Amino acid sequence: MQETENYKLKKPDKKEFYDIGIFNDNADVIDRELANIRKTVGNDLNETLKGISEKIENLGTKMDFGGNAKAEDVLEGKTFTNDDGKQVGNLKYPKLAVPIPKFIIQTGYIDIECDSLESLFIGFKLNEGEWQKSTSFKNLQPTKKYVLYAKDGNSKVYSKEIITPKAKASISLPILEKKTGNSLKIKTVDGAKIKYNNKLYNSPLELNDLDLGEEIRVCSVKEETSTLLGVSSDYISFTTDKEMILFDGSGNSPWDKIDGWQLRSDTNQSDGDLKVSGAIRIDFHYTPYLYRLTLKRKEKPKFSKKISFEITISSISVRNVDECLIFGKDFYTSGVKIVDSLTDALVYIKACQKSGHVEISKIKAFVS
Repeated sequence: MQETENYKLKKPDKKEFYDIGIFNDNADVIDRELANIRKTVGNDLNETLKGISEKIENLGTKMDFGGNAKAEDVLEGKTFTNDDGKQVGNLKYPKLAVPIPKFIIQTGYIDIECDSLESLFIGFKLNEGEWQKSTSFKNLQPTKKYVLYAKDGNSKVYSKEIITPKAKASISLPILEKKTGNSLKIKTVDGAKIKYNNKLYNSPLELNDLDLGEEIRVCSVKEETSTLLGVSSDYISFTTDKEMILFDGSGNSPWDKIDGWQLRSDTNQSDGDLKVSGAIRIDFHYTPYLYRLTLKRKEKPKFSKKISFEITISSISVRNVDECLIFGKDFYTSGVKIVDSLTDALVYIKACQKSGHVEISKIKAFVS
């Protein structure tokens, strides 16, 4: 009858009858050998764990490798040997060999969570705070160094230094401080800058010479600092007025000041008289020759083509003239006239044969 090489288990031939005794003998051999293996491995494992434990307990008592050790690398009260003699360490607790806690970035502060430690330790604290069961710590200062302590079931305390990241900055939407016709004044309330057309501006931002009825989009922006991350608010839209009074003689409209107007004659004749007193009044004089009088604004409005203008003529006297144009349109009687665009010439009198005048009481711009 054949046997196995290592444990001599019996191997009946195919022609032999089945014998329960052979089967039982083989089972006994297997059982005995397995018991021996378990005993041997168990003793070796215990010795190995004991050796590791002793090495951990003695960690920091002596450092024999070359170079000088740092005092913060050893336990408080323990000594270690440097090349230049003995020194005493100053750490109260050994460093904790665990991953850095998860930082939760909030507005103005930081929260941390270290849930993976709850199965290893029974107590936690930050710096000199109180012990707690939870591994969550809230309302921490950004970019600050903390020491995380953890205590195991044997009351051994471990530590790990952490530095919190930058927090989010608080930010609010821009607000509209003032709107006048085609001008907007926008500001922020928390020191943020204003982003408009992909450029940053200090607050307040004044936008002039916009179109009437024009919508603009802006947002607040805070740039990154030593403790706070850069942040932008949502965009918000503001719209200019759909109409505005350019002149009405009240003194409050942008064209009401006389120093904004020019009066000239294109002939060698004397200039006409310009009066602004509740209305723009132009007096011109008799001449037998070609006479042209032009009144124009020093600064033309920068409206787009979608803007129309309403001109109110309160009084007019233009007799025996070849042509009378007001804002480029024929105008021989008082009343209201709508034009699509403003030309340089406000009033244009050609070939005047008699004295006369034109009086304009209001100029209004509006969205067509």
